[in-house]
Amino acid sequence: MTPGARLKILRKARGLSQADYGKRLGLDQSALSRTENGKQELSLAVALKAGLVVWAQDPSKKFVNPFRIAKDADVAAGRVRR
Repeated sequence: MTPGARLKILRKARGLSQADYGKRLGLDQSALSRTENGKQELSLAVALKAGLVVWAQDPSKKFVNPFRIAKDADVAAGRVRR
């Protein structure tokens, strides 16, 4: 599963639109769409914010490890090996 696909699952699980989730992550709706669809790389900063946004919204839920999402993005981009 790509990091963007994980972001999409997290967003939908929280019932957020791309525009609302994008605002929380500092992205516009089109940038979030490109990221979710694998057309734009997921930055470490966005991965970190995604983990924090999910946790802050519902602290009783399991914390999403943003470093895992970021590592998957780096692997997909060929910057590091798994």
